[in-house]
Amino acid sequence: MGDIDWSNEEQCLEAVKENGLSLRLVFRQTEKLCFEAVKEDGYALKYVKPEFKTKELCVLAIEQSRVTLRFVPKEYEDIYRMWRIMYG
Repeated sequence: MGDIDWSNEEQCLEAVKENGLSLRLVFRQTEKLCFEAVKEDGYALKYVKPEFKTKELCVLAIEQSRVTLRFVPKEYEDIYRMWRIMYG
């Protein structure tokens, strides 16, 4: 990933596509950056700012790893119930 300007959206986008966890270094998150980060690594949900944690993004993360359930906001409790029913 080399010398990335973490305030440059284009460079950040390339970085999170390569390693979703690099989202934690991004100064100004956007919906697109968060989506690409979580698409690359569901655990990146941990670093998504609350205003970008949509239900769809949370489901995308959980589909990759149930461990990410701990990063799902309480307002999406229906996701918890759905996954408990489906996967125990």
